[in-house]
Amino acid sequence: MISPDASAARPSRLGNALVALLYLALAVWVHRSVLGAPGTVVPMPTAMVGATTSVLYQGDQRLVVATIATNVQKLLRGPRELLGFGFCYPLRAAYTLGEHMFGESLLALPFYVATDDPILSYNAALIVSVWIAALAMYALALYWTRSVPAAFVAGLVFAFNAARLSNPAHPFVHGNLWTPLALLFVHRLFAQQRWRDAAALALVIGLQLLESFYQVLALALIGGVYGLFLLVRYRRVVPALLPKLLAVAAVCAAATWAVFGPYLATRARWGVLQGRPGTLLTFAYDYLPGGGATVGAVALVLAVLGLADRLRGPRRVAGEDPRLILTTAGVLVFWCAVWPVRLPVLKWIVPNPLAVLGEVVPGLDAVRVLGALRFGVYLVVAFLTAYGALLLVERLRTATSCAVAALLALLILGEAFDPTQTLVTRSSALTAYRIYPPVHLVNLVEQLPDGAVLDLPYGFKAAGKLLDMPNYITLAAYHQRPIAGCYNSFPNPLQDQVTSLSERLPDPAAADALYAIGFRTLLIHAERVPPDYLTGLAPLLSDSTRTRFVGKGDQTFRVDLMSPLPVSEALAALAATPDSGATGAERPAAIAAPAAEVEFRFANASSAIFRDPTFAPRSLTARWRDAAGTVVATSGARGLLPIGLAPGDAATATFTVAVPAAAAAGAYQVELTPDGEPDLVLARRAVRLG
Repeated sequence: MISPDASAARPSRLGNALVALLYLALAVWVHRSVLGAPGTVVPMPTAMVGATTSVLYQGDQRLVVATIATNVQKLLRGPRELLGFGFCYPLRAAYTLGEHMFGESLLALPFYVATDDPILSYNAALIVSVWIAALAMYALALYWTRSVPAAFVAGLVFAFNAARLSNPAHPFVHGNLWTPLALLFVHRLFAQQRWRDAAALALVIGLQLLESFYQVLALALIGGVYGLFLLVRYRRVVPALLPKLLAVAAVCAAATWAVFGPYLATRARWGVLQGRPGTLLTFAYDYLPGGGATVGAVALVLAVLGLADRLRGPRRVAGEDPRLILTTAGVLVFWCAVWPVRLPVLKWIVPNPLAVLGEVVPGLDAVRVLGALRFGVYLVVAFLTAYGALLLVERLRTATSCAVAALLALLILGEAFDPTQTLVTRSSALTAYRIYPPVHLVNLVEQLPDGAVLDLPYGFKAAGKLLDMPNYITLAAYHQRPIAGCYNSFPNPLQDQVTSLSERLPDPAAADALYAIGFRTLLIHAERVPPDYLTGLAPLLSDSTRTRFVGKGDQTFRVDLMSPLPVSEALAALAATPDSGATGAERPAAIAAPAAEVEFRFANASSAIFRDPTFAPRSLTARWRDAAGTVVATSGARGLLPIGLAPGDAATATFTVAVPAAAAAGAYQVELTPDGEPDLVLARRAVRLG
């Protein structure tokens, strides 16, 4: 057993440096397919080539490349810019519709600053993320085993398993690279009560919080179990440690709110980020060798040896051995990542706890791929492999132990890169494909005017979602302007209005509304539209008061968008006429308590283009008039106004109207007025209650 004073025996700096260099060389070798053109191509699993899902995979990867570049561009302007416009214009903080990728963006930032190259920065971030993951597990395992060969094997298992390496398009899914360091520093904090360990713990947890919610949740489960253990184990020093623990908690709470608070705001404002069907989990048997979620047969054997070795007694460093408690935490994560399990004898069905909690915990129902929690299981398995490797090398000479570690490394890598593996059983072999936009397109979009870009055609059906939007987003990484293009897990709540206006072109009223919303550039991709599309746009393109042709790159036209009319943000532009909605031309909307979705017609009778500056739902007052015209009640109403409306134009919008509790069945006219402005009626609609 390792004695309590063995912690004084520290491996040489040279040995650690050699391990770090070897990990880096391996990470570069894994991604060697992109080294010939790192600013042009990105890695893709060889097994993905020709697969029916490759289009979706490549669309996701384009989103990741562009999101990382856009995040870095915003960070360089100031962190608050992250909450501003980007993709899915005019929606603010559109990253909340999916993954934010802040952690990956931070890794890419120095490379982007040096090269201004979105694709190269993404490729570099992939390599660095694998390298950091290996080093983090190496540091954790080295602290507990005091064996460089054993720790090297653990780092290799954690960072170079097939599940991590075979999915470069979704680095956030397996982004638990900082969790091993969090486990290391939390133990050091309790064991040594130093402020520097508290600062390091706050830093690495903060970095982990910048990653996907999946791995943040895995950290919460593993760290929660281990943290409770440490609180009990070191209960006598907790009072003295309390200021440090509170400082760490305060930093982590602030970071959590900064990262995930906007998601809750988007959910509350728009009613999205919930109700995604089909939670994706894994089957328990998938963790076995040959399964789609396995960490590898070699790793599993070493982990079993490492856990079995605990039966001989603890190997004590700093007075304890964490294998049993971390195994307990790993079992909890495993339980949360698999489908319900039927117990063989009792025949009870054990449900997935997170699937159950998703019905009551706000926001948890938006997390669909709970199977991604398996990387938390891999973390525990990798840690146990250090003890399994230690069991094999601890009595050997240094040279022999290094040779054994090298043999284990070859076996682990050989399994991860087995060419017979498929997309299901995972292989780490990567190829590369080009996503760099055509040079003529990149040149065409240089120095665009300030304002948003509308790529045409703009639609989300079939190829529009899978082909057009990813290409538009990739191009946006180079011109660095907000775009209407949107590709994410949840739909943009504003895209219907933008789609409707774009489909109305060349109508001058639609062009004026788009200008008022903030669009200043049209990019018309002629290769993606029917031959008569440009002919249909001819009236708009020949209107010198609204468009100016700038240039053409192959089959893409760049047009500046203008308007001869002023823009107004005053709600008075939408003032309804006295007889609006009262003529009976519209069939009364049938409604029922306690609330109803009511469609209202809004018209712009002013001489200016109306622009709603909020680009978000508004709370209005619904005033209820009976058949005699008497106001009998008021209630709340919430909905999205037309975000842009030209003079003389009209549009419909749906508002959720609360039905007054005292309202009797019958016919009413509902008027919408801004809060505090009862004389300004924006719209009227006849309704029938009951």
